[in-house]
Amino acid sequence: MRRVACLVLALGAFAGLARAQEEPKAPKPPLVRPSGGPREGPHSQPKIVGQVYLGEEAPDFELPGSLGNPVKLSLQRGMWTLLVFSDGRAPLIRLRDIAPDLRKLDVLILGVCSEKTHALKSAAVRDSVSFLMLSDVTGEISMLYGLYDYEHSEIRPGFVLLDRRGIVKMALLGQSLPEQQVAQLVRFAVTGF
Repeated sequence: MRRVACLVLALGAFAGLARAQEEPKAPKPPLVRPSGGPREGPHSQPKIVGQVYLGEEAPDFELPGSLGNPVKLSLQRGMWTLLVFSDGRAPLIRLRDIAPDLRKLDVLILGVCSEKTHALKSAAVRDSVSFLMLSDVTGEISMLYGLYDYEHSEIRPGFVLLDRRGIVKMALLGQSLPEQQVAQLVRFAVTGF
């Protein structure tokens, strides 16, 4: 009986192997690796492609912050979190005007840009920025959120609002709004009015 079972298994394996060799194989897509930055050239193959969706948990990440310490997104749970993306720090610095109002609503602002940590530290002190700015020099986190422009090798503007559990409640990708409009949208999402 054992010989029959082994024979049946062997024949099944050979039949599967023969079918696999007959069917044309589609080329496997390259593996996505987080190492290596996107700034290898304007026409290089993207390393990471991502997108965020309303109602889903936001992708976790850790980036160096303007206070000198790494900031991990998942450790910010318990507060509403506004992720604001920009290629440079100047658009982020303008958010300092709405930061106190959002803080009253228990909303944490995290600005993400392509500048180095030491430049963000200096800007935070010089320009009295009370929220954290994070350094995404390689653009990998921006890619993860669907906010990286491969053609121009830069971070596209946008924002993502996460609730206290880290779920995406609002997202504006690929464009920016005046700070007061951002504040109004966030206030509406958090309070309902």
